[in-house]
Amino acid sequence: MEKSKQPSIREALKNSGVRQTPIGGQAVMEGVMMRGKKIMAVSVRAPDGNIKTFQSDIVNLAEKYPILNWPIVRGVVSFISSLAIGYKIITQSSEVAMEGLEEEEEGKFEAFLRSKLGDRFNDFLMTATVILGVAFSIGLFMLLPVGLGQLVKPLIGDNRYILSVIEGVLRIGILVGYMLLLTRVEELRRVFGYHGAEHKTINCFEHGEPLTVENVRKHSRLHKRCGTSFLFLVMLIALAVFMFVPSSNFVTRLISRVLLVPIIAGISYEVLKWAGRNDNPLVNAISFPGMCLQKITTDEPDDDMIKTAISALRAVLRFEPEEKGIIALTASAERSLSAAGIDDARKEARALLTRAADMRLADVLLAQPEDALSDEQAKRYEKFVSRRVKREPMAYIVGVKEFYRLEFEVTPDVLIPRPETEMLVELASGLADVGKVLELCTGSGCVAVSLAKEKPLLYITAADISEKALRVARRNAQKHNVNVLFAQSDLFTQLPPVVRYDMIIANPPYIRSGDISTLAPDIKDYEPKIALDGGLDGSAVVFGIIRQAKSFLTPGGVLLVEIGPDQSDDVLALASRVYDHCEIKKDLAGLDRVAVAYMSATVKAG
Repeated sequence: MEKSKQPSIREALKNSGVRQTPIGGQAVMEGVMMRGKKIMAVSVRAPDGNIKTFQSDIVNLAEKYPILNWPIVRGVVSFISSLAIGYKIITQSSEVAMEGLEEEEEGKFEAFLRSKLGDRFNDFLMTATVILGVAFSIGLFMLLPVGLGQLVKPLIGDNRYILSVIEGVLRIGILVGYMLLLTRVEELRRVFGYHGAEHKTINCFEHGEPLTVENVRKHSRLHKRCGTSFLFLVMLIALAVFMFVPSSNFVTRLISRVLLVPIIAGISYEVLKWAGRNDNPLVNAISFPGMCLQKITTDEPDDDMIKTAISALRAVLRFEPEEKGIIALTASAERSLSAAGIDDARKEARALLTRAADMRLADVLLAQPEDALSDEQAKRYEKFVSRRVKREPMAYIVGVKEFYRLEFEVTPDVLIPRPETEMLVELASGLADVGKVLELCTGSGCVAVSLAKEKPLLYITAADISEKALRVARRNAQKHNVNVLFAQSDLFTQLPPVVRYDMIIANPPYIRSGDISTLAPDIKDYEPKIALDGGLDGSAVVFGIIRQAKSFLTPGGVLLVEIGPDQSDDVLALASRVYDHCEIKKDLAGLDRVAVAYMSATVKAG
């Protein structure tokens, strides 16, 4: 497999365009630990090749004791916590990585301790290991340089500044030598590979790319917030701090080095966090040496290592999703919409997201825990959801509505197209291929434009009382590239009385004035009242169209009017007196929906 070109240290230092995340990690035996704010997940590759993942909660003592979250103090707490967690996960990963292998026989001393401590044996072992680890580190990196510094003291006298610099250089040299020595241990080479996989996976996530092996591989195996960089900062800051400790006495120097370790660790933690959030020449200069050391403690991982790291990160994100993650945002939106009384909150949450983020629904449904929106997309989505929670119709929020397989622009100046109104287009399409058509109360123009799209030989005029509505209708006609003549008119009032039409179509207001206040807030509070209010009994506009249309229809012409389901008897009675034949068509729900009236060659007086 051809390896992708790896970013340089300079490229790895850049923070521009990088998602800020609190997630960190650690390599373990045949696996990776990923740690969020509340959840820690460890993925380990077992001897059979399968990846086993286990999660555990992170106890945040700072929530109970706020002092532990103070600057410097939190660094000390994090350092101690990392040591304890490190031992725990190394133990867990070892158990998984060595499944099926023959266990070593327990030693006499270990058996003695287990018999005395019982269930507390593991806790004792972990505590002892942490203490010994800290003691070893202090002895190697803090006390040994002091001892070696004493050898050169006769040459420099009591100048504590020069002595501190020499100790600091020795300390850094011991650290680098120790790391190089570790690379000679064959068993650790794979751990370094998992360390590289951990960094690459976090870098991929922070750059907002899907967590695939191909995407992860092209990212740097170096990271600003790595523990290796932390160790170098400890050495560098120790050098600076110890220069100001006023002591040239050997014993006092030894004691001060031990006592100041927590302070140095706390300062280093704050510097590392600051460096991880910023991108400037000073930060990069401070971070550069630590990134160079990571070249020693990380190796390029193989695909299995990357898959293991991805598994651990996804486990954390599954239980602790990013604030701007698609899954987290849609879940939060669904809860908000449901609380606001939206019936199908999940469907609407997803639909709003597709519009806010310009995504396909399939991409939303298949989103992984790591998939997140940009800041701009997240803000737009939050605004959309906030508007919908106030019961503003979704069509007005996103600015479009589908009708008869076409997408139409809608604004609060027009009635939102309804599925049942598609009957008008279906019926009209079946009645005429050529001729003149007039649509009244066109609103968004959805009926006229859809009909023109279906029957391009029809000459269609669309009228509405509202000039604002006509502007929307004209834009929809232009969008779908159809020829429709638009005219402002209160029904037939402003239309030329000499023009006759082969077909007249209308979706007029037909709701009783007194019933509007009982409608859903989505309708009564947002849609134009003029497109809803049909008068005292709801039939004023419908009856007016039926009476007047006969004067504008050609002999043999047809009138199609959408009506309220409870108006069919009255509409049928009136139309039967004026037209040669009239019938009521039912919609898919079985409700009376459209009145169809036919003119004969001789129009009846009415």
